[in-house]
Amino acid sequence: HKSSFHINTIENEIDELISDNTRPRSLVNALQTFIIGVASGLANGEDKEVNNNRSMIIHPHSETKDHLKFYTYTKGILEELKNGLLTNKKDDAYRETLDQLKKVYENFKKKHSPKNLPKFDDDFLAFIKIAISETLLIEFNARERRIPDVKWKDIYSAILIGGVGLERGYTVKGLTVSYLSRHVGGKQQDTLLQRARFFGYHKEYQDFIQIYLSKKLQEWYQQISQINNN
Repeated sequence: HKSSFHINTIENEIDELISDNTRPRSLVNALQTFIIGVASGLANGEDKEVNNNRSMIIHPHSETKDHLKFYTYTKGILEELKNGLLTNKKDDAYRETLDQLKKVYENFKKKHSPKNLPKFDDDFLAFIKIAISETLLIEFNARERRIPDVKWKDIYSAILIGGVGLERGYTVKGLTVSYLSRHVGGKQQDTLLQRARFFGYHKEYQDFIQIYLSKKLQEWYQQISQINNN
């Protein structure tokens, strides 16, 4: 639905951006939003609760080289946030990073105002730093022969990047942010339905769920939903 707090739009020209080796702005936004959510969970002590996780999936175009690109983008975006917050507070890099995170935080608050979102202060900033450095980055694809076994008990937050391995009923715990940049193709429709795992059991953290999709994919899910209702 157009006005849904949960839905965000991925750029139409994403293919061109990727082939120019330019990071999609929507990906930067998705990752920063995820980190704010993780920091919020840490601030509320969720990482100490059993069976509590926060995760994000990035479902790039089906080719392995695109997975690698998205993996590199993701790593780079997180590194930049981390380094920006480590610089001197008087530095431009620090102020820029802080402004970016604050903007994402304010936007998030304005859109939905989640009840357990802490105040943006120095304490919260400390949790943001922990969120950035402790989030596990996992690549799933044909380059790795088997799907890595994620030990959800030992970690609180993870970002999973990949294709086939992620869509065959693989359980992703605590999924809050989904970034789906694939196209709708004939054969892929079943896969897309399987991928609609963001409709699962998320009551505990539903305030933090964000889904990034192209306009086309949004329309496709809308049609499927109407057909199912009929």
